[in-house]
Amino acid sequence: RDWPAARKALAEARRRLPAGHPFVERLAARIELDAGDPAAAQKIVDAALAHYPSSRALTHMQAVVLLARRDYAAAVPVLEDALKLYRGDADLWRMLSTAQEGLGRTARAHRAAAEQFVLLGATPAAIEQLRLAQRAGGLDFQTASEVDARLRQLEARWREEQAERRESGR
Repeated sequence: RDWPAARKALAEARRRLPAGHPFVERLAARIELDAGDPAAAQKIVDAALAHYPSSRALTHMQAVVLLARRDYAAAVPVLEDALKLYRGDADLWRMLSTAQEGLGRTARAHRAAAEQFVLLGATPAAIEQLRLAQRAGGLDFQTASEVDARLRQLEARWREEQAERRESGR
């Protein structure tokens, strides 16, 4: 990879867009991250989010950078806040699972992975993740209840899907 050339092209893009753009800043952070400088990527993302706080792409990049830095404690609230806005984003759920696992919160990691699998249409995998979350333990009463309820919901959905498949002859 030619990082000097990438940085030069980025400087040209910034020159042509004097007002700036979140995509350009996301690209700048990606270049630094891929060049092996996650601290520089973090600075770029932080500055860009100050200018473009509602940029979904920059929020994604912020999570990517935090995970690359293994700053799982900082990544979890960033991802949880993003998921309040973008519950249907499987990649955010995947990153939350990674961050939770990085903090040793295995049950919460499985729970997040389950939501990712639901969004990807893999109901059996989601059910298995929720069962793993139950077995892992370490959940407070409310979260354990939410896992149990979600598991029942997905198992019912799966049974309905299977019944429909049998009825349609598939």
